[in-house]
Amino acid sequence: MTQSSSIVLEAELYLQAVHTRTNQLCSEDQIRDLVGLAHSLIAARPTTAQTIWAKLDAVVNSLLQTSEHLQNEQAINASKKMQRDMSNTNLDSPVSPANVDMQTMVPNSASCPSLAQCSLEQYGAAGAAHVPKNKKDGQVGGGNAGGSGGGGQEEIGDIEWEAMRAGDIKFEDVMGCSRAIDAIRESVVIPMQFPALFKRLKVKRSNGIMLYGPPGTGKSMIARATASEVNACFFNASCAELTSRWVGGSEKKLQSLFAAAVRNSPCIIFFDEVDSIACKREGDGSIADQRLTNQLLIELDKIFLAQTEVFVIAATNLPWQIDLAVMRRFPHTVYIELPNIESRQRMFRSFFNIEICSDDNIFELAKISEHMSGSDIANVVNSILFEPIRVLCRATHFVIDAAPKTPCHNSSELGEQPEYSDASKKTQDVQMTGNHSNGPRIAVASEEQVTAFRLEKAHSVVPVGARIRECSLAQLVSEFGEAGITMPLVEFNRICIKVREFRHTVSKEYLQQYDRFHDQQR
Repeated sequence: MTQSSSIVLEAELYLQAVHTRTNQLCSEDQIRDLVGLAHSLIAARPTTAQTIWAKLDAVVNSLLQTSEHLQNEQAINASKKMQRDMSNTNLDSPVSPANVDMQTMVPNSASCPSLAQCSLEQYGAAGAAHVPKNKKDGQVGGGNAGGSGGGGQEEIGDIEWEAMRAGDIKFEDVMGCSRAIDAIRESVVIPMQFPALFKRLKVKRSNGIMLYGPPGTGKSMIARATASEVNACFFNASCAELTSRWVGGSEKKLQSLFAAAVRNSPCIIFFDEVDSIACKREGDGSIADQRLTNQLLIELDKIFLAQTEVFVIAATNLPWQIDLAVMRRFPHTVYIELPNIESRQRMFRSFFNIEICSDDNIFELAKISEHMSGSDIANVVNSILFEPIRVLCRATHFVIDAAPKTPCHNSSELGEQPEYSDASKKTQDVQMTGNHSNGPRIAVASEEQVTAFRLEKAHSVVPVGARIRECSLAQLVSEFGEAGITMPLVEFNRICIKVREFRHTVSKEYLQQYDRFHDQQR
C-alpha cells in the first residue's frame, strides 16, 4: 500500500469515527486532526497515481466540510452557554456584550486552523480537481436534492434523478457488435415486446448485461440504441455523480438511482466505466469503495428478484479490475472486440461514396486499418473530410469561371428541368459544389494553370471565359460569398497516407491483457 493510500484509509476511518460520535477527543482536537489529514493528502497528491485522484479529492472535501461543521457546532454551543450564563447572572450586574470575550465562542486560531486557512481555492491551486458549484442549495451531481438551509449541503435522501431520452440511435447504426446486439435483443427487447409469452413460459428474464472491450468499440452507443429500440427511459450514471463527500452518501445516491429507475420503468441504467464503482474488494482497498460495491450488489439482486422492467447495462475497459461478485450478477458478459475487416469495410463505405473510393480501394483501407477501433476510424475519416478545407486555405491561385451553365436545349418553358452537358453533370456529381445558380464558379487552380497564368501575366494576355486570380480564400469569400466555391476532391493516395499515419488508441500489449483475462475465466 502506498503512502497516499494509507493516508486515505486513515482519513476515512477517522471520518467514520467522527460521524458516529465514537471519537473521544474534544472538538478542537478533532478539527486539528481533520485539517492535518487534509493537508497531508494535499501534499501527497502530486506523487499519487491519477487513478485515485477522484477518491483523494472526495476525501479532502469531506475532511474540510466536517471540520467546518464541527466549528459551527462549537460556535453554537458557546453561544448557548453564554446565553445561559447571562440568564443566571444577577440583574444588578448585567453582562454587556462588549465585555464578552469572543474568543470563547470559537476555537483558538493558534491551536486550531480555521477552514479559511485551508480553503478549497487553495486546494485547487495545489493541483486538485475543481469542485463545481451547486446550482442551488442541496443540488448534487445526478439530480436535485431538496435540502433546507445548510449552506448548500447535500441532503442525500431527497435526490431526484432526471431520466433522459436516448435519441434516434438504432441497432443498425452500430457496426461490429452483432454478438452484443443479439444478446440484448434476447434479454431486453423481446421480453418487453412480448411480456405475456414470458409469463406463460415462466421464464425469468435477465436484468443485466456486461459489455467489456477496448475503448471506442461502440459500448456506449449500444446502450443508447437499446433504450431507443424499446422506447425506455435512460439513466447514464457515472462515478462522479455517485460519489459523495459524506460517509454513506454514495450508497444512498445509488439506492435513490435504482428507486428512480423503478418509478420510471421501463428503464435502462447505463454504468459507463463500471470498474470505478465496482472495484475488487481487497484488503488494501478503500472502505468507501467496498461499501459502494456492496450496495450495488444489493440493488442488482433487488431488481432481479422482483423481475421489474429495469435493465442494467454496464460497460468497462478494465474487466479484470471488477469484483467477481459483480460480474456474476450479470448473466450476459459480452466481449466487444475490435472491428474485423468486414466491419471496417462497411464503416469506410458509409463515409466514402463510389466516386471517391471504389470497392477495391475500400478493401485496401480496411486492410491497412488493422487494430483500429470504430472511434479511431471515425476520427481519421473526419480528418480526411477536412482536407478540402486545408487545400482551400493553403491555395494562393483560384480559377474564377464567370460563364454560367447553359442548358443543351430550352426545355424550361415546358416546365421541365434543364439538362446540362455531360461534362457539367460529371462535375456536379463528382465534386462537392455549392449553389452556382447565382455568381461565378470558383475552384483551386492546378499547377499547370498557375504556370500558364504566370506566362499570360508576363505577356499581358487575358484568358477568355475564365480567369485566375492570385489571392487568399478570405478575399474571395468576402467578394463572392461561399456558395460558388467548389470543394476540391481528396485523392485516394492522400486518404491512404492519412490512415497509415493515424496512431490507433489500442496497443498490442493492451489486447494481450484481454487474452490473459479470458484465460483466467476459462
